[in-house]
Amino acid sequence: MVIILGFAGGYYYYSQSGSDYVVAPLPQEGRDDIKVFEHLKIDFALLQNPAYKSLRLYGEFPVNPGVRGKNDPFSQ
Repeated sequence: MVIILGFAGGYYYYSQSGSDYVVAPLPQEGRDDIKVFEHLKIDFALLQNPAYKSLRLYGEFPVNPGVRGKNDPFSQ
């Protein structure tokens, strides 16, 4: 009974409070978002930086995962 009264009260509350709000539609002229990337310039100068070129890999590559998981206690 409490659940039914809760649903009924919630329905009444939300049905009375939402009638005053109007949501304006989005403008239609700016919908083509690809034109933003029309004159995109990507600067690859960071890759030519000596500090970037001096980075080195340490350790094993590719990483060997080794033995994974637990032994099956029910195997024979």
